[in-house]
Amino acid sequence: MDDSLRRLGVEQIDLYQMHAWDPITPLEETLRFLHDSVSSGKIAYYGFSNFLGWQLTKAVHVAKAFGWSAPVTLQPQYSLLVREIESEIVPASLDAGIGLLPWSPLGGGWLSGKYKRDVPPTGATRLGENPERGMEAWQARNDDPRTWDVIGTVEKIAADHASVIPKLHWHGWRTGLP
Repeated sequence: MDDSLRRLGVEQIDLYQMHAWDPITPLEETLRFLHDSVSSGKIAYYGFSNFLGWQLTKAVHVAKAFGWSAPVTLQPQYSLLVREIESEIVPASLDAGIGLLPWSPLGGGWLSGKYKRDVPPTGATRLGENPERGMEAWQARNDDPRTWDVIGTVEKIAADHASVIPKLHWHGWRTGLP
């Protein structure tokens, strides 16, 4: 932590996010490190990214059992194209009082309007440089009819409001989502 603070040129990190569940390091060791970092003022708050509901719940309960600082955020992937968190992760977060900070709310660019059906991406875009990159892989999404059903529906809503997809505020009405 000290090396990170030094490299960043700061005395405290506002929000420290663990990128993913660590199946090797004991959870108690990780949470103790985070608690000590909060207690010493090196970080103000901590949270997690890409945790499942049970992992978040376990972390919250272990921190509470030891009287340690608790996480305040969870950062899962979430968009109109990736909504799996609604059944498990959102309820677990709400139950624990954890704030959600969705990553990839435009579905890796798919909800930005820049990709068109059956037209491979080109140029300086995430998928233009590598069309089969990670979870946003162009061919798999392009071949999924649900992708185009969602995009078509949202494009119509945007047009009906004289707007574009990225300007729509679609999940503010969903309980527990920003």
